[in-house]
Amino acid sequence: MTDISTNLEQNMFMKNFSKTDDIVKDMRKIIETSRDTAYRAVNTILLLNCQKRLLLSMEKDSQKRTYIISIRFTERIQRFSTH
Repeated sequence: MTDISTNLEQNMFMKNFSKTDDIVKDMRKIIETSRDTAYRAVNTILLLNCQKRLLLSMEKDSQKRTYIISIRFTERIQRFSTH
């Protein structure tokens, strides 16, 4: 699964990256940028999973409520029909 925004961000980083004489500083910048990109990707995945679970939970609750309402309705109809 490829995220276009991540690809664009990486491409922008590489376009803006300028090699300096300090290799440690260059490596630190590359590592920090890669780490930040990874954090954002993981956070996005976690957020999407939470949203999916919320929607599934809401759907299950809705189905459960519909089932309970239908049972109560059926019970009431049976009570009124026996009187």
